Amino acid sequence: MQNVACVPVPDPALGERMCACLVLHPGHRLSFDELISFLETKEMARIKLPERLLILNELPLSNFGKVSKKKLSEMAVVHSVARQKPAPARA
Repeated sequence: MQNVACVPVPDPALGERMCACLVLHPGHRLSFDELISFLETKEMARIKLPERLLILNELPLSNFGKVSKKKLSEMAVVHSVARQKPAPARA
């Protein structure tokens, strides 16, 4: 990964959920499941794992040259991919 930022995304049930916004090196790919598997190897608490993923060519910057988390949150609402929960097992 070249760059990463995490931002909140509104959720009607919980208030907010976290979205990981990533800029990957050219030619690289990363699935949501690969990201979660990597973070789990770092012993990150499950409650802190992102529930959405947004892959971008670049992170939006503010007028001051810092990552604009407000703009990222707006983009994540529209373009992010939500984590797919496994279907319940049938009896």
